[in-house]
Amino acid sequence: GTDSFAEGVSGDVVVGSFIVSGQFHAFAYDLGAGGPMTDLGTLGGTFGVANEASGGIVVGYSDTAASSQRHAFAYDLGTGGPMTDLGTLGGTSSQALGVSGDLVVGYAFTAPGQARAFVYDLGTGGPMTDLGTLGGTTSSAHGVSGDLVVGYSTTVSGQNHATVWRLGVTPAADLAVTKAVDRPLGEPGQIVAYTLRVTNAGPTAAGSVTVTDTLPAGLSFHSAPGCGHAGQTVTCDLGTVPAAGEVSVTIRAVVDPVVPGASHSHQLEVTKVESHLSIPPGQTMTATATCPTGYNAVDGSVRLDQVDQDTGTLANVIVLASKATADGHGWTGTVRNTSTGQAQVKVNTVCLSPTTTSGESHTHDVNLGGFVTAENVTGTHTLTCPTGVPVAPGFAFDSGAVPVSTARVGSGWGFDVGTGVADLSIRCMSTRLGSTGGHSHDLVTTHLTGTASVPAGGTVEPALTCPVGFKGITAWAALDAGLVPLGTDPQPITRLFRFYNPTSSDLNADYGLGCLGLRTGNGTLTNTATVTAATPDPDLTNNTDTATMAVTLTGVHITSPRVRIVSTGNRTSVKTHLASTRTRLVTIKLVALGPLAGTSLGRGDVLARTTTRLTTGAHPVRLSATRAGTPVLRRHQVHTAKLVVITPAGVRTTREVTIK
Repeated sequence: GTDSFAEGVSGDVVVGSFIVSGQFHAFAYDLGAGGPMTDLGTLGGTFGVANEASGGIVVGYSDTAASSQRHAFAYDLGTGGPMTDLGTLGGTSSQALGVSGDLVVGYAFTAPGQARAFVYDLGTGGPMTDLGTLGGTTSSAHGVSGDLVVGYSTTVSGQNHATVWRLGVTPAADLAVTKAVDRPLGEPGQIVAYTLRVTNAGPTAAGSVTVTDTLPAGLSFHSAPGCGHAGQTVTCDLGTVPAAGEVSVTIRAVVDPVVPGASHSHQLEVTKVESHLSIPPGQTMTATATCPTGYNAVDGSVRLDQVDQDTGTLANVIVLASKATADGHGWTGTVRNTSTGQAQVKVNTVCLSPTTTSGESHTHDVNLGGFVTAENVTGTHTLTCPTGVPVAPGFAFDSGAVPVSTARVGSGWGFDVGTGVADLSIRCMSTRLGSTGGHSHDLVTTHLTGTASVPAGGTVEPALTCPVGFKGITAWAALDAGLVPLGTDPQPITRLFRFYNPTSSDLNADYGLGCLGLRTGNGTLTNTATVTAATPDPDLTNNTDTATMAVTLTGVHITSPRVRIVSTGNRTSVKTHLASTRTRLVTIKLVALGPLAGTSLGRGDVLARTTTRLTTGAHPVRLSATRAGTPVLRRHQVHTAKLVVITPAGVRTTREVTIK
């Protein structure tokens, strides 16, 4: 060719590029041998430049067969090549600028088009590792020695600073997200704003930061500047968040409308059914607890109560199966008694009504899907619901039965059957009721967790209690190896757990309970934001946050589950507390839930009432007792009633209250 350029030297080896037939090719020249140049070629294109050499390895960059891409390469003089394409960090171009032993450094472009310092280990065959920045968008590595890489990086303010990276020390960030809603109370048609604030406590910048927020049913997406959305999921790509930096985004949503003109406060019923087994020694027996007609089994348990004294322990009573019946309307337990005495066992199930049951003018179906199953499972396995929440987690061993650990995992259920082989199953329950009269309602769920320490040789009975207005439907327990689960006792709002430790060391159990709100119509919308990044974040406990907003059809929230009787002279009134989203005229009634003994009052009769104009915010409100309601209120003959808030359009908000 006509021209050549030397770029680097190591020992007797000089490297660079030369022009032949109008094309740049990388070369190497051995001074000890007196040449000639060795043409290192290209990566398939027409251009190649060698930048540096060390220990017989030449590095640089070259065109690939795709003419618009130039990639970093490494060439082994000892083997005579060919070039090794080191790739990129997701973008189209890269360049190798330094080499030492098996380590190659340089810069490469990411998918968003940002140049980042990289290191590539020839010994492991890559891939490239992004070394990050000092908070800016650009960095480049120019030399490597031992575990130190040197180069430069832009800072948050855009300045270039000399930079040293120490390999083997993973850059880490500490991201956190906090979420707030601009109003504690909403009504259909209102626009609400959620503010998501992402912070990075460092010590390094966090790259490729994304915050995701899935709007719950009951809200429809309105806007989120700088973010994208697909269905109910809003995704905001925040790029790089520097150490000590923060970024905020705002997501706006509309509270969904509900068809007016009918009562929209419905109730679900949850009940328990159990069946008893007395199992002789050495025998295997099965029992089934069957739900009331039409009800569905949403959970079940085999409760191991006792074995005859001095004939063994509860560890000798083996649960072979605990699962919903094939029709979903009951629970079957199969148990083997390996002790030398009788074993007392109960099979219980939690049953959920198939429709709302509160006697309103219409009902809504509870939507329970078919079974999601897995067969011949060993070790750990998770069954996942495509939509909805998992219920009725069950198992049946084919062989090698052992105590089973379970846990709710997002929209699925995790099982650990150890060395056994088992068939697993769950059902998936929609969080939205069936449509009636052109509308439907969302179910409200919440989840409780606890941890129990079980002393060696001991038994513990911890409990979880659902909030007021909720009942427990599905429980789980994740066990230390050796711990024996003795089942659960599903009381109406409290779930009792029992664990037995037959070993000589203390063991632990994590346990949880899913609770279902029994009323619809007036509830709470809760949604969760999550922040993630490409940079490692050792502490994920602060990477999610939730915001809640109470929603009522009227825009009036009955804030207390209790009302108080106030008697002054001959006047009797009832005091309650309300909150309103705006100024509005409402009528408020306290009505009987059923017949009152010794009176002519029955379900729906008004005990107290008032009409008042509420302003925005929280207010105490007094209702005047009616002529019929005065004596029963004064004599404390009624302890629970329904508080009803009615707008001039006839839209209602209701809540069952206790009377003090």
